[in-house]
Amino acid sequence: MRNPQLVLPLDYMEQAAKAVRRAKKRVFLIGLTLFRSDSTGQLLDAMITAAQRGIEVHVAADFATYINAMRGIRDLPLTYRNRSARAVTSLGKDLTAAGAQFRWLGRQYGYLFMGRTHSKWLVVDNMVFSFGGVNIDRDSNFRNHTDYMFRIESQELADLLVNEQVAIEKVDKKGRTARNHSSKISIGKVLFDGGKPGRSMIYDTALRLARQASEILLVSQHCPTGRLGKVLAQKPSRIYFNQLKNVDSKQNQLMIRLGKPSMRRNNLYNRAKYLHSKFMVFTMPDGSRRAITGSHNFVAASSRLGTREVALETDDEKIISQLEKFFHEHIE
Repeated sequence: MRNPQLVLPLDYMEQAAKAVRRAKKRVFLIGLTLFRSDSTGQLLDAMITAAQRGIEVHVAADFATYINAMRGIRDLPLTYRNRSARAVTSLGKDLTAAGAQFRWLGRQYGYLFMGRTHSKWLVVDNMVFSFGGVNIDRDSNFRNHTDYMFRIESQELADLLVNEQVAIEKVDKKGRTARNHSSKISIGKVLFDGGKPGRSMIYDTALRLARQASEILLVSQHCPTGRLGKVLAQKPSRIYFNQLKNVDSKQNQLMIRLGKPSMRRNNLYNRAKYLHSKFMVFTMPDGSRRAITGSHNFVAASSRLGTREVALETDDEKIISQLEKFFHEHIE
């Protein structure tokens, strides 16, 4: 496994598109949203071309893409007549026509917030982009959001994520969820929340490490809630999440308001960009460090609603140092 590299969103799009153009075997993409923009177009075009030349291409995106395309739940008609929604539908048809395996995830759920797939990864042959928060979305998300992905060259990890995506596509067809589980790799442990309401392996792991740690750094889109929020309030913690003034979505404002007022008062994030990164760094009593980085926002609602998530738990100092550098340059 080559050294993982933290890459910023626009660099991710450029590097990913370049890798897909050179793909020899497979391209697997999963995420919350799938939207063509100036930033994402090069990647999506490369995936369509790859499918046309016989590369195995799998794309799975959450049905919540339509909510994003229509800028809110109240604008979501069953006929999807909005221009952005028509473009989303057309993109799915273009991928299918090119020969890609394409699936909208979570269509069977009547409740819009339940059963969402929030995991994010791209596998191109043995190259992986994951363990960050970047969505395949509008240009504004790339220019105005603070985020990253990790680029990792590893057949071990690539095979693991491909197998996981195939399993997700299979259970989703039946309207079912998968179990929470983890897999050890050379740089740590990959944590998968399978979407079953009630428990989150990622949240529970963060809670366990927080209880053991002597110091904690949390960076998240939302205010931490539940038992984890209580532990953070009792420990020496540096907490960074969006101020309400950063948030234009009522749904995301609600997620932040669900946190305790005391937690919001202790929020240290004051930059103008919308914070979309999600990681925690734990300093243990013996001075060692561990980190969790991925798609989970460390809110209890994610487990209650049965959200699919992915994260890396690691003590790899090269990864933690990159998170620390990103923190100092873009968040602190």
